[in-house]
Amino acid sequence: MTPNENVIVSTGKDHTVKLWDVRTWKQLGSTFEHSVYSCGLAGGVRKSEFCIAPNGQYVVLGSSNGAVIVLDIANGKIQMEEAYCDDHKSGVVGAAWMPSTKSATFATIDKSGQLNVWRE
Repeated sequence: MTPNENVIVSTGKDHTVKLWDVRTWKQLGSTFEHSVYSCGLAGGVRKSEFCIAPNGQYVVLGSSNGAVIVLDIANGKIQMEEAYCDDHKSGVVGAAWMPSTKSATFATIDKSGQLNVWRE
């Protein structure tokens, strides 16, 4: 959920990302679907690691193929900002934003334990 508690982000077994308005429970904008993003399997259930920036503008997606994707979700629309495809060698199992006053900083970790810190 975004910090203003108006938007929920969801991922699904169809490898898509959607935004939902919690006041109306209707989908906002378009669905994000891209060949670089793959929702992983955990205990037989499709699962994706993602986190929302403290300012509510960005979502970091960790893909089961190791890709890290930054989405801009401002104004209820999904636009891909960046895609990092070669930095993790296994599926991303965790993602977290770190508060920063000067730059957007987040961390991701994959199944092998490799931790990456990203600064925008």
